[in-house]
Amino acid sequence: GDWTHVQVTSLACLRATPTPYLHGRYTPLQVAAGVGVAATALAGGVAAARDPDVADALSAPAEHVWEQLENALPPLRSHPKLVLGALGFAALGGALMWRRYLVASSLGRAAEMQAQVRVVKQQPPAVLAGLLDSQFSPQDKTDTIRLLVIGISAHQKLELLERLLVQLGYESVTVFGDCFDEVTLLDPVRFPGAIKVFAREICRNDLLNFGRLHFFFPDSRLALDLSTDKTLKEARFDRHFVRDLVWSRHQLEELAERRFRAAQDALKTEAEAALGKDYVNDPAYQEATKTSFADLFKKVRGEDFSSYLSKLSTPRELLIMMTEMFARIEAHPEGGLTAQDMEIAVTKAMEQAV
Repeated sequence: GDWTHVQVTSLACLRATPTPYLHGRYTPLQVAAGVGVAATALAGGVAAARDPDVADALSAPAEHVWEQLENALPPLRSHPKLVLGALGFAALGGALMWRRYLVASSLGRAAEMQAQVRVVKQQPPAVLAGLLDSQFSPQDKTDTIRLLVIGISAHQKLELLERLLVQLGYESVTVFGDCFDEVTLLDPVRFPGAIKVFAREICRNDLLNFGRLHFFFPDSRLALDLSTDKTLKEARFDRHFVRDLVWSRHQLEELAERRFRAAQDALKTEAEAALGKDYVNDPAYQEATKTSFADLFKKVRGEDFSSYLSKLSTPRELLIMMTEMFARIEAHPEGGLTAQDMEIAVTKAMEQAV
């Protein structure tokens, strides 16, 4: 609800603000002034034409022009209506061809603009063409428009985006980047070096100088090859706040317990809906289904549990480990977890989290 309210408020502000991206090339005041000048000129011409002296003065040049046309086109003298009709059709055909050319050029420019912008759902070319035609002349090329309203470099694009959002009433722009390795083209299994190239491209001083950029990478700077002399010179990490996000064993254990309790609460809600609230709240039922997070590791010694959990450093590794352990519990519900099961789960978590 709050997010929808923010969107509605932003759109209302955008429509009320004289933003060049959504309004015509001329302001209402300029249009009114142009209409006033045209009306004044038309009224003056009509008034002058009604004056006999002005009409006689204008008729002489008109007759002279007509004589020149008759001499240049003899058929105009013998068949004036036919010639004028042919000229009218030719002018109409030329105007239609010119109109068709303008429409094709406009749609072509819109398609060229769309080809340079990757989004999930593109606007229809006709809609984009109308927007471009209202803001730019037909002589403006795609490269010029892109430079003015989209930008070439990442830093320029962020500046243009911030300029637009400030007009909408926002204070600034903050960008968060996460889950890079979940993108198909950055999958470390299919393309092992892709995420390293991507990290070097966005960790540049000109981009980081924009500020309020928060990127969360799935590995350390050393593993991403961000500690070379060339990268350090381009990124200037000494000017920007960079740190490795690492969770302690106690923090991860607390997180796992909270996740487990949340899952137990969800199962209790489902049981109440299926069996009834009185049956679920019965002490005998609660005693039979009571399971804590620590109960999963009854067969694992405390020092082994602490040792294996200390090898993990992120919640992602923890969740992978827990998923693997629950899979083993479902496969062998009567046996329970052993130290070997936990070791295998931790090893898989560290392998898959890379």
